[in-house]
Amino acid sequence: LAGHVADLEPYLRSAAALAVPLASGGGTRLKILEAFAAGLPVVSTPIGVEGIEARDGHHLLVASRDQFSPAAHSLLADRARGQALAARARSLVTDRYDWSVVGSTAANAIETLLPQG
Repeated sequence: LAGHVADLEPYLRSAAALAVPLASGGGTRLKILEAFAAGLPVVSTPIGVEGIEARDGHHLLVASRDQFSPAAHSLLADRARGQALAARARSLVTDRYDWSVVGSTAANAIETLLPQG
């Protein structure tokens, strides 16, 4: 474990996958989005991926805590599958979660609340 690091990118580049075994918690799941953007395969619990519009078996693997280890092992054992998931996840994060997309969506929402005229 590295703890706090100034730049996450070298760690993402050297990793084979991102494991997100969250059992509870809230907030944004930025680490998953960062892994998607880096082209890294992800395995997560359902709680770990809450709020992200990603589909199990298409963008990442989602597994309950009791199935987490076998899911992670299967992702590491089948590199081609991991690469396919990661490629689709990278497209998802670019199309849905890129700052330009999020900013445009936020600006449009604000404009609808402003008085016309």
